[in-house]
Amino acid sequence: MADLVPTAANIPLLWLAAYDLYPVKALDEKEKFLEEVAKKGYILFFEHDFYTECATVSKTEKGFVERAKFSWAERC
Repeated sequence: MADLVPTAANIPLLWLAAYDLYPVKALDEKEKFLEEVAKKGYILFFEHDFYTECATVSKTEKGFVERAKFSWAERC
């Protein structure tokens, strides 16, 4: 997930990286990406997250949320 969504805590739209040079563009790209992730059931792999290795995402009336978290080994 690199810098767009570096940890599971960054799944909510407004949790952007502080070092992002173009936060409005990043917010737009993140929203489009998470829409696709939630719709198609992608598994996100967080290489920067100490606590959550992988997760799926759902869209609720409050925005995007972590649906399930797990390790890659559990899915393979």
